[in-house]
Amino acid sequence: MLSRSLLPFCLIFIIAFSSKAQNNEFEVRDQRNGELVNGSGTFYETTVSKGLYNHNFTIQNKGTSILHFYLTKTEAIRNIPAKGDSAFSRFCTTIRCYPSTILNETITLQPGETIVLGCEFDEAKKPGYSMIEYKLKNKETSNAVFLIMKYTGAVGISENFDGKLAVQNLYPNPSQGSSYLNVYSLKSTKVELQILNSFGSLIRQELITLEAGQSRLFISTEDLPTGVYVVRLGNAEMLNEQKLMVQH
Repeated sequence: MLSRSLLPFCLIFIIAFSSKAQNNEFEVRDQRNGELVNGSGTFYETTVSKGLYNHNFTIQNKGTSILHFYLTKTEAIRNIPAKGDSAFSRFCTTIRCYPSTILNETITLQPGETIVLGCEFDEAKKPGYSMIEYKLKNKETSNAVFLIMKYTGAVGISENFDGKLAVQNLYPNPSQGSSYLNVYSLKSTKVELQILNSFGSLIRQELITLEAGQSRLFISTEDLPTGVYVVRLGNAEMLNEQKLMVQH
């Protein structure tokens, strides 16, 4: 098992909660820009091997009564790319931090009090896909905030991800001769890579075998005229399309 200091990560948060909790009882703000999180929001982080990242939110009691919250963490998917290698998810409040093994905690907010909730994730030495779910439930009213944090090795993970195969990003874009497509797969699988022109005509296709884990697919654009193309990657489990601009 690698030490925590050796591990990196990326996070993608989706936060959803009732409007009643938002307006009358407590509010959640993104600490980076101070923006109020309304309804739902998605937050992306870029991770590299052996990096460490945090995304903090403030939670404020907007009422005149003491509020109690149950904070529950569930590791829906946690990256384990190799034997002895694993990722770790933690969370911190203003009071203390909780290690990866802590799944439940009770938080109390006095009227007008604001605390910081920090969600952390230490990725394994080889970035992979992880999804950590947090639920912040108000004991008095049962209103809740749900945080679904998706961690990958790159920004832009496809929301078509079904837990087995994910397209993460296409770069550089625009392309001036070559580009790369980052893909993550939980198992070895075959996919078809297609390139279509702006009229939807198929101009290139290739059958590719992906190994389990992270893959980087090379796309040559040297022979493609300047224009807009669609890069399509799919199999029985997933179909993803990315727009690619070619400039020479």
